[in-house]
Parts: sequence; structure tokens; C-alpha cells
Amino acid sequence: MSRRNRILLALLLLLGGLALALEQPWRGDAFARTRARVQRLFPGLEDQRQDIARVEIESAGQRTTLVRGAGGWVVAEKLQYPADVGRLASLVDTLAGLDDRDTVSVNPDKQETYSVDPAAGTRVRLLDARGLALADLVGGALRGAAEQAGTEALLEFYVRRADRDEVVLAPEFRPPPADPADWIEPRLLPGLQAQRLRWLQRASPDEHGAWKLAVEAPEGAAGAAERRWRMVAPDSRAAVAHVAEGFAFALANLRAQDVAARLGPAAEPGPEFGFPTDVLKAGVDEGTIEVRLGKPAGEGRRYAWVPGSAYVVIIGEFAAERLRVPADQL
Repeated sequence: MSRRNRILLALLLLLGGLALALEQPWRGDAFARTRARVQRLFPGLEDQRQDIARVEIESAGQRTTLVRGAGGWVVAEKLQYPADVGRLASLVDTLAGLDDRDTVSVNPDKQETYSVDPAAGTRVRLLDARGLALADLVGGALRGAAEQAGTEALLEFYVRRADRDEVVLAPEFRPPPADPADWIEPRLLPGLQAQRLRWLQRASPDEHGAWKLAVEAPEGAAGAAERRWRMVAPDSRAAVAHVAEGFAFALANLRAQDVAARLGPAAEPGPEFGFPTDVLKAGVDEGTIEVRLGKPAGEGRRYAWVPGSAYVVIIGEFAAERLRVPADQL
């Protein structure tokens, strides 16, 4: 082989080796390598769910503390009222699924730009019984709504592990509310379904305000849409079915907006709440449920209490008016 050919061969071998070193085909393609490098922000959280004993959420001067007690999760700032465990489970699911796939910055000076500094963002901490952080996140600004063909806009927020500088874009994250009222269990009568109610009753000092209805299912009927209602007091006649069903639905789905007071053992609300302006009862299976309405609790709101409950709550006035149906509308 001539000297010239040996030099060309050496150059080809050198270039081939350089290409192998750069491409590293044994490591897979670029997508596979990127996927292999993607890490969960909180890799152990999925297996630590049962260890979560406390959740702290802070934003814009507001703070919510959820605490796991012997009877379940409660909202500390709302007199230990039961917490919305469905919303809490959704938050934990989101945090457990976050990863660093879309890292947009590693510069600590850029945290304010993305609103992921503690002063501007939403801080979320999941703690165990010893006070150790299982997850500590700062949720930041909304990047914008990315349009998706045929679907609703995709909202993407910036997030950052509180102990790291990396800022990540997380389309699955929504900053949780920091107002404690947003974390109370909303349903006054959890698990109750309107279709199970067999009779309805309203007691009120208002003229024509007191009445009682009973359901009459036609022979062979099975669904709630086929139910007929009959007024049994103050007179006996057929009732307006859709109004009765609307009352049943409103009662079964009555929602608390806030907590007004916590009562002592076997205590009833004091006169300051104005109970009762209305007493609402319904028959379910072999039992009876009861809700009492009090006076207005500010504009657009009213006090409510379920006898036997340790709490006086606040409901929306619109929901209350759906339950204050006069007899002549039935």
C-alpha cells in the first residue's frame, strides 16, 4: 500500500471513530436517551402516600393546612372541619406524576421571571408525621394556553422543586387554592342520592310555607324520571313532578361554602345564627334526614345546620332558595 493510501485510510478510521464517539449508537436514538434521562420530581412519592400526615399550601398571604387525624383529613384553619379528600387525592396524584421532561431554566436568577420564587408562587408541602418533606414544590406562572386541534386549550404552568434551581413546564399542574374554605368537604350530606328520597317535607313560619310530599312510582316503573309525587299536606293532590325532583336534587347536593362555628358535644347553635327559619326533612330508606336553615350570613349566603353535626356551615342563598319552595308552587 502506498504512503498516500495509508494516510487516507488513517483519516477514514479517525473520522469513523469520531462519528461513533459522537453518535454512540449503542445508547439508542436521541428520543430514547432523552426518555432515559427523564426523572420524576418526587420519585418516591407514589410509594409514600400513606406516610403523608400534613399538607401545607401558601400563596399570596393565604395559607391552608390539611392534617390527617384519627377520623380522617381535616382543615386546621376551619375548626378541624372535614377536608375534601377527593381534591387532596387529585393534588397528590399530580405531584407524584411531575417530571423534568421540559426543563426551561436552571438559572436561580430566573425564578422571579417564572414566578417560582417562594414570594410569588404557590408553595405546596407534603410532610410526614415527623415533619420531613415528602414533596416541596413551588408552582409558578401560567405560560399560556397552547391550542390543541379539536380540544380545549392546554394550560401550562411553570413549577420548581423548592430545593432545586431547575424550572420545569408542567401541563398537568394547576396551582391549588390556598384559601382554607376551598378545601372543606363541600357536601353536607355526602353519599346521599336524590333518587333514594321517598318523601319530602318543609316546615316554615311563612304562609303557605309548610308542606309534605310523598313519591308515587307508577306500577312497573324503575327510574327516577318516571316517579310521580303527591302532596299529602296541607292538602292531598298531585304535585308538580319536576319541582319535587328539583327540591330532592337540591337537598341531596347541598354544598357548604364555609364554616361558621364548631359546637360542643350535643350542643345546638346559639340564637345568633337565627335557627330555624326553615326545617327541611326527607325520608331515605328507613331513616330521616334533616337540614335546618338559619338567617342570612351576609350577602348571598345563609347559615345551615344538620342536627347532630358539630358544625354550623354557610351555604349559598341561591341553594337555600331552591329549598324554600312554597306549597302553591308544588
